[in-house]
Amino acid sequence: MKKTTITLFVLTSVFHSGNVFSRQYNFDYGSLSLPPGENASFLSVETLPGNYVVDVYLNNQLKETTELYFKSMTQTLEPCLTKEKLIKYGIAIQELHGLQFDNEQCVLLEHSPLKYTYNAANQSLLLNAPSKILSPIDSEIADENIWDDGINAFLLNYRANYLHS
Repeated sequence: MKKTTITLFVLTSVFHSGNVFSRQYNFDYGSLSLPPGENASFLSVETLPGNYVVDVYLNNQLKETTELYFKSMTQTLEPCLTKEKLIKYGIAIQELHGLQFDNEQCVLLEHSPLKYTYNAANQSLLLNAPSKILSPIDSEIADENIWDDGINAFLLNYRANYLHS
């Protein structure tokens, strides 16, 4: 009896779930009573400068998910991409010498062949680079210039006691 009641309840819920009544609500901004000539600038949502965890894509290929600093430019946010990050993403080292950097060691993207699009809703940074500035080696191994000494992955400790009588 209990099993049939639960089954009947589930089936009824599934078949009647399409009959939900909803409609889109549009806010009437005229009801705010703003003075004439004053725009409602607070209605446009802008992303503030700061650190954000983003998915970084280079030419539509996911390179990494990392925390990047975004600085405020005139109307948009610009990512702070360092020389090490660009090498990690696959930009050729010899091409980095022609790029201009600011005092925070971030590449000035408006003076570079790199183009970017930041989507704050998806937390994604799309970088577009011409093929002439990309490294010719397509490999999963990072460039030797950004290698470090690594971490201690294996530690061995021993103790030996010997007693002879």
